[in-house]
Amino acid sequence: MRILFVSPNPFLAELGAAKVLLGVADAMGSLGWDCDFLSSVDLGMAFVTGIAGRQEFVQRLREKLHVISGDYDVIDYDHVHLPFARSEFARTTLMVARSVLLMQPGAMMRIPRRRGFQSICSALIRGRQRSRDMAEVVAMADQTMLGADLVNVSNTHDREQLLRRGIDSGKIFVLPFGLNRADRQGLESVPLDVPSGQPTVCFIGTFDERKGAGDFPSLVEEVSRSIPRVRFKLLGTAGLLRTAEQVFARFPTRLRAALEVVPSFPAQDLPNLLPDCWVGVFPSYLEGFPFAVLEMLAAALPVVAYDAPGPPMMLPDKWLVPAGDVKTLAHRLIGWLTAEPPALRAIRIEARALSQPFRWDEIGRRTISVYNEALRAPPV
Repeated sequence: MRILFVSPNPFLAELGAAKVLLGVADAMGSLGWDCDFLSSVDLGMAFVTGIAGRQEFVQRLREKLHVISGDYDVIDYDHVHLPFARSEFARTTLMVARSVLLMQPGAMMRIPRRRGFQSICSALIRGRQRSRDMAEVVAMADQTMLGADLVNVSNTHDREQLLRRGIDSGKIFVLPFGLNRADRQGLESVPLDVPSGQPTVCFIGTFDERKGAGDFPSLVEEVSRSIPRVRFKLLGTAGLLRTAEQVFARFPTRLRAALEVVPSFPAQDLPNLLPDCWVGVFPSYLEGFPFAVLEMLAAALPVVAYDAPGPPMMLPDKWLVPAGDVKTLAHRLIGWLTAEPPALRAIRIEARALSQPFRWDEIGRRTISVYNEALRAPPV
C-alpha cells in the first residue's frame, strides 16, 4: 500500500505537525506501507503563514494532486488545506484530512491576551483583520473536512466539535500520538527518584498566549511565595518570542532569578535537560495532542495542566484544573513539591505509567486498520 503525507510546512522533527507525520509514517513504514512526503518546500514555498500564504499553498497543492492523487492508495493531508470538491481527485484514493491542532475550537475559544498599552493598541489595529482571517481559515477547514473521506483527530473534544459542525460521525476517527522506541528509551533514562537540589518545575513549549504565557508570571509568583527556592525551567520557548531575554521581559524583575529559559534545543537532547526537574506544568488553553505532556510523563514528571482540549487524553482528572485557574494550578504544584520524597516518587512512577499506551508502533497499526477498512468499503 502506498500513502502520501502532505504538510504545509517542511518535515522537521522540531515542528509539531511534521513530528506527528514523521512518527506515524515511520510506524506505518515498518509495517510494510510505502510512505512518501509532500511539503510546502516541494511546492516551491517555505513556511506557510498568513491567509495569502495558505491560499497560495492550497492552489499549488490542488494542482499537484490533480496529477498524482491516483498514484496513491491514501493521501493524508492537513485539515485546512484542501477546501475543494472531492470529485477533483482520484475516486479510488482514500482522502484523509488530519488535524494536529483543530482550527474550529481555536476560533471559538477566548484565549487571554497580554495586558498593556501595546497589546491594547495591537488589538484595536489588527483585531478586526485577525477575526476576518480566522473566519476564513475556519471556512477552509470546514470545506476540507466535508470533502474528505475520513477525518483524523487526536482527541475526543475535537470529535465533538466536528459533530456539532455537521461532519458525518461515520468518517471521524480519534487516534492519539505517540513516542517512538528511541525517544521513549531516552526519556525513560531519567531516574524515578526525586532529584536533589532546588525544587524544579518543567514546562516544554513555545512561550505564547495559547500555551499560557500570560498566566506564567502569576503562577511563578504563587509558587515562589510558598517555596522561595523553586525554579521554573522553560524549554523550547522560541516562537513569537525568539530569545531568552524576550521571555524574561514578560516577568517582573523580582521573579527572573527563579527562571531558566532554553529557547531551542535539538530534539534528541531533551532527555539531558530533564533529570533535575521534579514535576511538570502545562497551562495551555488549546492543543490537539500535546507531545510536551507525553514527553514529561515518559520522563517521570507528573504534569498539572488546564482541563482544555488535549491533555485530558493522557492525564487523570486529579491532575487537571479549570483553564485560567492559576491559583489552583499553583496549589497542585506546591502540593507535589512539598510532598515527602517517597510520596513524590510514587507520583513520578504513576506519571511514567500514564505514558505507556502512547506508542507510535501501536498507533501505526490502528491507523492502518482504519485506512484498510475504509479502502475495502464500496465507493459512495
